[in-house]
Amino acid sequence: MTTTLELHQSLTAIRGMEYTSRNASKGAALPDLYALLTRFTGPFDLPALKQFIYVQDGLGKKTRDNREAIWYRLKPRYFHVAPQWVGESLRGAASEGLHAPAFVSLAYLYYVLADRLTFDFVAGPLWQKWLNADLAVRPQDFALYLEEAARRAPEIGRWSEQTRKKLSSITLTALRDFGLLAGKAHKRLTRPPVAPETVFHLLTVLWAEGRRGRALLESPDWRLFLWQESDIAEALNDLSQRRWIRFERGGQSLILEMIRTPERGQE
Repeated sequence: MTTTLELHQSLTAIRGMEYTSRNASKGAALPDLYALLTRFTGPFDLPALKQFIYVQDGLGKKTRDNREAIWYRLKPRYFHVAPQWVGESLRGAASEGLHAPAFVSLAYLYYVLADRLTFDFVAGPLWQKWLNADLAVRPQDFALYLEEAARRAPEIGRWSEQTRKKLSSITLTALRDFGLLAGKAHKRLTRPPVAPETVFHLLTVLWAEGRRGRALLESPDWRLFLWQESDIAEALNDLSQRRWIRFERGGQSLILEMIRTPERGQE
């Protein structure tokens, strides 16, 4: 069973990671994730998942290279943070369908949390575009972001121009798959549908990191949904009505208590 401490430890490791070009291959891989979660029926455990793919060929990938490729795409993208809790939650969300907001929004949250490059792009340049009502998103927006990020992250300077172009194309495609962008040739920002379970997961993540009061509401993580404070408060009120949390807000004062947790589940 996942504990809040384990969640905090895995998040600490991720927040401190270097930028990576790992997602220059295959992007969101949502159909593969969905297939895995709907076909694997055992208790959620990473060694058992790997055996399901490698030994049992549960996803119908005939060669070992293909099985290895799919495992090394999905594991770091979606099962890097508290894999048992997140995996079980994703499996429950997948039961609603490949395109259901419950599944897509939860997958989006952990994809972005696991990749600092995408997180900073969404919470930085794309967030500013949203605030400025500049909704058009072009490949050059990502290219300019990489140039700026390279000044503080020397690892980016080691990437080839081909890698940067692939990252630009695949990152924008992945964000479209998650519902943050719309359009094919001409992409534009749009608020993605966000399920209550996804809101609860992000709240739990921030709580495990020690965010309280105003620091919780002002966390840049909420920008992943293009939410401002009023949107966050509305979503937390919904969780309070579900009795997953206790949330009260008046003026500058804020009371938030976790009722449901990874340890305790829904009550």
